[in-house]
Amino acid sequence: METQRKNLVKLPDPLASIEEKTSPEYGLAVAEMISADWFNGGLIKSGCEFLSRRDYVRKQRLFVRGEHDLDYFKNQMAKGDNDLDYINLDWTNINWAEKFCRIVSNGLDDGNYKLDVRATDKIAALKKTEKQDYYLKYMKSRPMLEKAKEVLGIDLMPKTFIPEDEEEMKLYMEIKDRPKIEIAEEILIDYVLNTNEWQFLSGQYNKDLVDVGLIIGRIYTDKNDGVKLAYVDPENYIHSKVTRNDFADKYYEGYVDTITLSDIRRESNFDDETLRKIAKSYSSVNATKAIKDYDACGLDDILDYRIDVLRFAYKTSKRIVYKKKIRNGETIKVSRKDDNYIAPQRKDVGSEIGVFDTWLEGNYIVGTNFIYGYKECENNYDDIMNKAMSPFVTMAFDIYENRLRSFAENIKAPARQLQKISLKIQHLVNELTPDLKEIDLDQLAELDDGKGGVKRETWETALTLMGTKGVIFKKRINMGEDGIKDSHAARPMPSQQGSALTILLNVWAHYYNLIRENTGVNPARDGSMPADALVGINQMAQLASNTVTRNIVETSVSFKKKISEVISTRLHTIFSYKEAKKIREVYENVVGKQMLDAMEVLKDRNLHEFGFTFEMMPTAEEIKNFNDILNLAIQEQNIDVEIVFQTRQLAKVNIKKAIEYLMYHRRKRIKQRQEEQMMLAQNKSQNDSAAAQTKIQAEAMAYQGKKQVDLQYESQLAQIEIMKHKAMKEIEVPYSDKEFEQDVYLKKIESMASLSKEEFKEDSKNERTKIQATQQSKIVDQRSKDKDPIDFESEDRWFETV
Repeated sequence: METQRKNLVKLPDPLASIEEKTSPEYGLAVAEMISADWFNGGLIKSGCEFLSRRDYVRKQRLFVRGEHDLDYFKNQMAKGDNDLDYINLDWTNINWAEKFCRIVSNGLDDGNYKLDVRATDKIAALKKTEKQDYYLKYMKSRPMLEKAKEVLGIDLMPKTFIPEDEEEMKLYMEIKDRPKIEIAEEILIDYVLNTNEWQFLSGQYNKDLVDVGLIIGRIYTDKNDGVKLAYVDPENYIHSKVTRNDFADKYYEGYVDTITLSDIRRESNFDDETLRKIAKSYSSVNATKAIKDYDACGLDDILDYRIDVLRFAYKTSKRIVYKKKIRNGETIKVSRKDDNYIAPQRKDVGSEIGVFDTWLEGNYIVGTNFIYGYKECENNYDDIMNKAMSPFVTMAFDIYENRLRSFAENIKAPARQLQKISLKIQHLVNELTPDLKEIDLDQLAELDDGKGGVKRETWETALTLMGTKGVIFKKRINMGEDGIKDSHAARPMPSQQGSALTILLNVWAHYYNLIRENTGVNPARDGSMPADALVGINQMAQLASNTVTRNIVETSVSFKKKISEVISTRLHTIFSYKEAKKIREVYENVVGKQMLDAMEVLKDRNLHEFGFTFEMMPTAEEIKNFNDILNLAIQEQNIDVEIVFQTRQLAKVNIKKAIEYLMYHRRKRIKQRQEEQMMLAQNKSQNDSAAAQTKIQAEAMAYQGKKQVDLQYESQLAQIEIMKHKAMKEIEVPYSDKEFEQDVYLKKIESMASLSKEEFKEDSKNERTKIQATQQSKIVDQRSKDKDPIDFESEDRWFETV
């Protein structure tokens, strides 16, 4: 009967116009198609696909909570009809699964990765190109501008960063000079997530992904609060048949919301008559109220009825037709027309047709013919790739033929065995009894203490010694021809239950290790590995565990990435329409707290497209390797303090980019040092050459001055000798006549010799003063320019001769 009802459902026409697709009749056809798939075309009752899915989700959650059904274990423990009456057990489930599930779900931390937004539209690409051309222009003209400053004293260099090469320019643009619209988009997405309690929602999503294998979020726009993110319970979710875990091939989806008739009255424009019809359809569900006539009863009596409402979204396509007015072969005006518009056969008129994906959304009263709020999704957005995004974001751990499978499913079978073994151990412990004692009354009667005492006291003494001291009483009996027989009056009988307990504990350890193997949560992951374990073994175990659960991490990251993309499309819509002015002002103020020119940045927000990636945060091992490289560069003194700080900050979010940045500045610093050393060597060579030339010139001047003094001295001596010789000739004149003249002349000669000597001393003193001044000047020059020492010894020898 149910199959016949499914076959009678009329499928909606996919080629209908968008006007027809947005009509209530078309929406009802879509809703009835979904209802046939999940509710068997009627109310939600036992046997439908929706309840089967809900039952699976509930069982998975109860299993992880340790609250699953106990009948399985009771049937395993019972051998006969009344066996459980004789077994005194505590049937409480021991929650084996929660530890492993929470280790994985709690490890899905947002702190392990960072959202990276990049503008991909033409405007952003053009601005990036303009910025790159700006840097290239000044980079190539830098030598000329520096020469102009040196020669002309005019500083034409801009007061901004100017790269030295293209590699530095690319690093700077990626790290420090990102477009402001990208930063603003990251701020807005973080704001939307934080105001919608993302920290709480992400924890719930991670639990659902691990426990149930399905996570769903709904993004919509509230007229007062802006973009909203709502949690959708997997128990209530429905969807079309999909083959991908990211639900990229879905064409309808939604969730069942059980609300009251009063809520429907508030949300819709249904009249009282329609509300009564809905209540009558749900009379069997709300059987606590015995209302016979729904047409005559008071409306207040039925407003608290519980009604199942399917809030669904349906993917389809639409044709957009534009009428073009043409003049001289060029389009001068464009106006949008209906889908069925056909341009007249004229040269001045034409048409342009585009086909785009779109989503329709509405609310369907399950099991009835009523639908409300059906329209084209107001948050819908057509990007440049024509990938209209649904209001729902869905990810699965592993879905096959619409059947879910979760991480917790891998634990279920061995966890059952652990519970079963625990019950067996409990049963065994409860049945443990003291070791049995075998007493032979006949032999015990033969015991005699040899003192003639009462036999009863002898027996009691014997039993007390066996119980306290472990003494076994043995007696030999002479059997005559049959020999001597040993017999025990009392002895203990050892119990075999202890060995059974050991076997159960070994089996329990086997199944516990089996869970670890299946889940990848090994001792290194759960912290139970011994502290003295080798580092290599620990790292290998961690790597193996991360490899097993990597798909869960990737699913969680992909989910948040998709959430961010849909939030971005909703922001695009808000900044596209004038009606959203109030919300825009809120978002502009949010960005303005971190960016002073927020208004300038966001004025073209609706023109931008964005790409989203998540950068994984560096691991402890990656950070250690980076610090080793950084410390080596510091020891080499090849990086400055500023670069050390910048690379450490960058390494917190992108270790690869930090290493690239560090290596570039290290190479740059090494190159600068080499150039400085070459310049120093060149300056030293020039200074040495100049010093040597100056020394040679000084020595030549000193030698020339010394020779001039010697020549003057010899010339004056010759003159004195000539004058003396001439005087001696004159002396030969009669002494008496010439005595007076001779004395006068000799005095004159002596005066002339004395005058020549004083003149010679003064000339020598002036020459020494000049030499000392020259030497002092050379000493000052040698100290200021850090030249080699000057040898004045050879220059000063001639003073000694003087």
